[in-house]
Amino acid sequence: PTNPQPQPPSTTSNITTKPPSSSSNTNGKIIQEEKRRKYELKQKRILTEQTTQKNRNTWFHNNSNYAIEVTEEDVKLVRMNMFGVNGKNKKKGKRKIDETEVHKTCDDDDDDDTKLKKLTELLHPYLNLKDGVVVTTTTTEKEETNKERMFIAEGTETVRLLIQQAASSSSTNDDDTKGGGGGVKVVSICCKHAAFFEEPVKLLNNVETSAMEYHQIKKEMETTTTTSKNNASFEMNGTNDDDDDDATTTIINKQSYPPPPPPFQVIIGSENALSNLAGFHIARGAMACGIVPNYNEEWLTNYLSQRCYRCRSTTTTTTQHTHKFLRILALDQINDTANLGSMIRCSAAFGIDVIVISDDSCDAWYRRSVRVSMGHIFSIPIVRVSNLAYTLKQLSNDFGITTYASVIDVDADLILEDLPKGHVVVVNNNKDDKSGDDASGGGGNGWCCVMGNEGNGISKKVNQACNYRLRIDMSDGVDSLSVPIATGILLHGLRERE
Repeated sequence: PTNPQPQPPSTTSNITTKPPSSSSNTNGKIIQEEKRRKYELKQKRILTEQTTQKNRNTWFHNNSNYAIEVTEEDVKLVRMNMFGVNGKNKKKGKRKIDETEVHKTCDDDDDDDTKLKKLTELLHPYLNLKDGVVVTTTTTEKEETNKERMFIAEGTETVRLLIQQAASSSSTNDDDTKGGGGGVKVVSICCKHAAFFEEPVKLLNNVETSAMEYHQIKKEMETTTTTSKNNASFEMNGTNDDDDDDATTTIINKQSYPPPPPPFQVIIGSENALSNLAGFHIARGAMACGIVPNYNEEWLTNYLSQRCYRCRSTTTTTTQHTHKFLRILALDQINDTANLGSMIRCSAAFGIDVIVISDDSCDAWYRRSVRVSMGHIFSIPIVRVSNLAYTLKQLSNDFGITTYASVIDVDADLILEDLPKGHVVVVNNNKDDKSGDDASGGGGNGWCCVMGNEGNGISKKVNQACNYRLRIDMSDGVDSLSVPIATGILLHGLRERE
């Protein structure tokens, strides 16, 4: 034909395909092995998470008498119950809730409203922490109303300090004496799951130890009371109740497992739940709520009387106080809570026995002050007095305590660096009479360092009430230091020159 049709290309061309090389096979095997390894790790992680969650659920079930797990929905319910739907005024009237929403927080026998009430009472101290210190009112048999101020502590190590001393403080608070005091009573701790259950923090260990110590102390107190009653019964009737003691001991031994509950509640939730509860992002792993100890002026008088008696009667150290002389820090018109927290921390570092603050100073138990003190506020009694000048005169005249007003004036009575060792605590507190001012013979009972306002220093009345005006020697061109730094220098200097 004149126009032949084009032939289709042949299926058998001259192009030959290369067989797969050994390197590509090796790479394929490596990829498959890597995929299998990742899959196995994922399955192992899932299994570990399931086992961990199962163990935690079991722990919550076994310790439901003091521990709860809160969710974001629980926090939402509490907010609606307290502030209403819009977060403002609470609407009156009962509101039904879903029982499954608070299934981990209350007893099964409670109705919905009772469960919500219990949950609200437990979580309300942590709501909107930016609003400051919470004040609650409780009714007692002795008084019609008794206001208890509550504080919030933040940070895992600060909460750990609270847990460690909760056993002794709670046992003391169960039998408070007149005049206040009794230590810090922990109401609850609020933690993230990791901070409570996992290393290296694992606050669970401290909670269990605190629970055992608390019940051991209670057992010893009950044994002492029972022994006293038995002695009195023996003196009156000639009989003894040893059999009852043996029965009580047997019951306590049988109740050693499961572990007894601690003297506070434990709240555990996710980071989002705790952040919604506090009203801002919670970066720290734990918080705690406690009752501010009521160290009042009556307690201060009783405490000083007892300590001064020990100072006069012996020069040996005791288990509670590792030094002979009383060390007191007095604060006049301190306005910044961060400065106050730093000064409390300095006081703990240099062995201060008690801190006295004027009535016009800021709150030592404000959240920022507690945080800056790094938990050392729990170990030092803090007494707020109505008239600091009168209290300082009482310290000097009635208790033989030498008072020093910290000043920056060049005409100060004393310079810290020139103060001879052994002349901090003086027998004769009259600065015009220098005879016999050495306290090495044991006539003086201690010293008190007075720090003033950040801007204006010590007030005139407080300055006049002190025995001496003391300043720190500084280089030319530097006229003053910040209050916390000056406090640390003066406390260390006076302690080293006792």
